[in-house]
Amino acid sequence: MDAKPNHTKPSRPINVSGFVAGGYRNLVVGVESDARRKVEARYAKELKELGIVSRWKLRMKMKAETAEIVAKSMPDVSAEAMF
Repeated sequence: MDAKPNHTKPSRPINVSGFVAGGYRNLVVGVESDARRKVEARYAKELKELGIVSRWKLRMKMKAETAEIVAKSMPDVSAEAMF
């Protein structure tokens, strides 16, 4: 019985340089996600109790708060930086 070597092909090409494609965007998405989670947790109960129009207004307020948290939380990194 011939044993075949069990070589698997990686799903993505290996980046030997150590740089990450889209690193800055990944950073922004991560910070936005954390901020959104915190804001949604703070308003979760209130959001469930409101009607459609009031819920829409609260979501606009939540969006503004999320943007403010992101602006304060983002490190001072250029979008042109290599990650």
